Amino acid sequence: MRWRDLHGGNQLLIQHSRSTVVGKGVIESDTKSHRTRVVVLPQLVYDYLGELLFNQIVENNGIHPDDLIFTHKGKPVHPDTFSRHLRKLYDRNGFPKDYHLHTMRHFFATYLLENGTSKQVTADLLGHADTAFLERTYCHPQDTCKEQAAGLLDTVLRPADAIAWEQEQQLLTARQGHQ
Repeated sequence: MRWRDLHGGNQLLIQHSRSTVVGKGVIESDTKSHRTRVVVLPQLVYDYLGELLFNQIVENNGIHPDDLIFTHKGKPVHPDTFSRHLRKLYDRNGFPKDYHLHTMRHFFATYLLENGTSKQVTADLLGHADTAFLERTYCHPQDTCKEQAAGLLDTVLRPADAIAWEQEQQLLTARQGHQ
């Protein structure tokens, strides 16, 4: 991410990806979908980036819009750095060893969907071109929502079922009395 990607309204434009490729090192390229996406950052994160911008301006006597946001001693931070820090955070908090960066991504997608965010907005935030991949990959947690909906219907039907059961018992009692 570069400073030029940060915009007002807490918006961050995602235009490129940096990754490690075996035999080639760190590569910067377009995103997988080859399109720019807009992510609206939480105010706390946006404020943090503002502080980081101020610190970099002071330390470097200014910045250029093409400068990378995350650097260490003036050099780009390696793409795997975040994953290593995340692994340490997971370990400190007792998370299972099989948790990884995509576990957090999966949690985020599930959380958004379970809390009423539309599939299209969720797909956009995750960088998917449409909702098809999202639906195949992340929508199974919505089965829980379907179960909750069925539970609501059960709540509506239960009183009617109780009345029908009571009437059936009265009929059976009446028939036994006539025999």
